[in-house]
Formats: sequence, C-alpha cells, structure tokens
Amino acid sequence: MNPDTGTGLKPDTIQHIKDRKIEHQEKVSKQISEYGIVSRFAKIPGIHNALNRLARHDVAKDVRIENLREKAKNAFIDPLTGLPNRRGFFTAYRLEIERAKRERHPLTLVAMDIDGFKEINDTKGHAEGDKMLRAIAKILRGNIREIDSPARLEDKEENEHNNGDELLGVPARMGGDEFVLLLPGTTPEEAQKLWERIRPKLAEQGIKVSAGAAKVDLKNGTQSLVDADLAMYASKSIGNGSMQISGSST
Repeated sequence: MNPDTGTGLKPDTIQHIKDRKIEHQEKVSKQISEYGIVSRFAKIPGIHNALNRLARHDVAKDVRIENLREKAKNAFIDPLTGLPNRRGFFTAYRLEIERAKRERHPLTLVAMDIDGFKEINDTKGHAEGDKMLRAIAKILRGNIREIDSPARLEDKEENEHNNGDELLGVPARMGGDEFVLLLPGTTPEEAQKLWERIRPKLAEQGIKVSAGAAKVDLKNGTQSLVDADLAMYASKSIGNGSMQISGSST
C-alpha cells in the first residue's frame, strides 16, 4: 500500500496518471482557446465553471480506474507463473474457437502434466515445486509466440517478426501441475513437432512432463478438453515424457 495515495499503485504509475492529467488539461485548454468558448460564453452562469470542471482531470478517479484494471488483469493471470490462469484460458478458448470457425483454420489443444510432481513437493518442498512451475512457464513462452489478444493474430507488424519456426499460442496454467497450450492454425502433428523442441529443454531442467494433443472440435470444445487429457494420460502411462495425439495409436 502506497502511504501517500492509499493505493497499491507504484509511484511511477501515479506519476504517469498525473502526467496524463496535465496533457488532458492542455488539450482541453487548447480546444477552449481555439473555439473561443470562454470569451463568448464566460458570462453565462455555470458555463465557465462547467468548462473548468471538464478541464480538470481527477487523479484520484484515475487511480481507482488503474486499480480496477489491475484487479481485472489479476483475475485472469496466475501470479506464480505469469501465465493465463484457468479463467484466462477459457476466455481465450472461446474466442479462438469462434475465430477458427470464421477463418476455417485448425485449432489444437495440448494438455500437460508434470510427472511425479507430488513426490517433488513432498521430498524437496513446495519452494522447489514452485521453481519448477516457473521454469515450465518460461520454456513454454520461449518456444511459442504468445497471443496477448485475439487481435494479435491479425496484427501485420507482429506477424512480420515471426521467423517461420515459431507457432502462435496461448500457454496457460490450469492449476496445480497442469498446463495447457492452445495453438491456433496448428494441427496436432505440428504440435507434436513443437513438443519435440520443448521436451529436451524441460529435460535440461530435470523436468519430465507428459503431454497429449487433440484437434479441437469446433462444435464441442468440451469434448476436446477430455480428448487432450486422455491423450496426456496415455503418454503418462508410457512414462517417457512424450506427447500422444488423441485418436492415434502411436
């Protein structure tokens, strides 16, 4: 809590809000000057005071708005890993299903689960488990180009930075040791190739993760979640940290 403002915002955020106040005041003052509003109507009761109130930007109100935005963001983000949480994932899931319908491109869901995570927590402690969760999040982020918003898929400037090897995706932590990857424009087979890049990087950190991929049924996204989970459990039964594809015998 900031003792000067009574909020949880950082001093630089408060300063940013104050700077916006000044910019707003200057903009309104310029508009008033350009249209001669004050000179023409200043003598009309209430007009001048109303314009002055318009020109003043309430910093306290802006602080409250920033706090609400921060709370809204936190509602969709896992604080430990910085990835979207379960709510954030399902929000993206619904949006990407609708996008896939419109654009007629494939959509693949990958379910992941850390092998032996309970034993790690029990023997090495939760701090070590948390370290592992953060490492997985970092590796997932490092191997896909995250979609910050649905509009990013259509962002020409962003797409120009794609080197052709990276896949667009939404990594998320569903809770505990469960992660998912939502991959628009990607088939399960392409997702498997991506996993073969991710898998050795996890192994370098001493982490083994079982994964399962499923092509999302655009008419029944709930079933696709089940399919990806079943494929993941098939991988876990093999025990080599591989990825199984739903409906495949491999």
